Amino acid sequence: MLPNRRLSGQNLSPNAQGIELAQRFRRQHQLALGPIERIEHLTELVDADLLITDLPDKVDALTVQDPATRNIVIGVATSGIPFRQNFSLAHEVGHIYAGDLTNASNLNPCLNYNAEKRADSFAAHVLCPLESLEEQLEGHDPSTAEALSHIVQRYKISPRVALNQLRRAGLITPSRATELGRTWSAPSLASRFGWRDEYDAEVARASTPRPAPRIVADATQAYLSGEVSAEAVALARGISPQQVREELDGLFIEDDSEIVEADPFSSLDSFFGED
Repeated sequence: MLPNRRLSGQNLSPNAQGIELAQRFRRQHQLALGPIERIEHLTELVDADLLITDLPDKVDALTVQDPATRNIVIGVATSGIPFRQNFSLAHEVGHIYAGDLTNASNLNPCLNYNAEKRADSFAAHVLCPLESLEEQLEGHDPSTAEALSHIVQRYKISPRVALNQLRRAGLITPSRATELGRTWSAPSLASRFGWRDEYDAEVARASTPRPAPRIVADATQAYLSGEVSAEAVALARGISPQQVREELDGLFIEDDSEIVEADPFSSLDSFFGED
C-alpha cells in the first residue's frame, strides 16, 4: 500500500524527509522496531516485483513501471557485496513510497538529486532505525569493533551505514566512527567475530540471479499465447531463450480466459535489452 504522495514536512531537508518516510513506512506496515528479517518483504509491502539480475556496470538497481498494467518491477544487480545490495533494494522502495515514479517525468536535475538523497536516507533508517540501536547492542560497548560487527550482522547493513547510524544516534563519536570505518569491512568483521560462513552464504545469495515469481508466471502465460517472445521469458527467469523454447513450445493452453492480454515485459525488454 502506497502513501498519498505527500510529505508533512515539505520544507525539510531530503535527509529529514527520508527519516520521516521511513518512520511512517514502519508504522504503516506495523514492522517491529528491530532489523528487517527478510529484505524481500519491503518490496512486497509496496506491491512491487523483485528481480535480481545482471545490470549494466555502475547500475546497482532500478525501478520500472509497465505503462499498460502499472505493475512495478524493482531490478537489483547481482553483487558480491550483499549488504550494499540490501541498501540498493531499500533505496528503490524509498523512491516508490515517496511517489517518485509518478513524478519522475517532471523532475529537474536538482529535484532528482534531492530524491536520491531522500531515498538514501529512507534506506538507512528503514533498515536500521536509530531508536532500535541501543537495545540491539545488547550491552556491547558501541565504540568497539565487536559492537560494529554485531550491528552489521544483525541488521545486514554495511559498516559504513552502521557507523553512520551509530553516530546519528549519539552512540559513537565521529572520530571513532571514522577510525572504525577505515579499519573494518563486512567480510573482515565476519572473519574476526565468527560469522564468516553466514556472510559467505549472503554473498552467494546476492550473486545469484533470482526471477520474480509473478513476472515469470505472467511472461510464461503471455509466451504460450503468442503475446511475447521467448527472450522475455528468458529475461524473467535468467535462462537462455533456447531453454525456454525447449520447455514451453508445444504446451497447450487449456483456459483461454486466463491469457494475459498486455505484454508484462514491454518496459523490461526495452530497458535491459534482449540476450
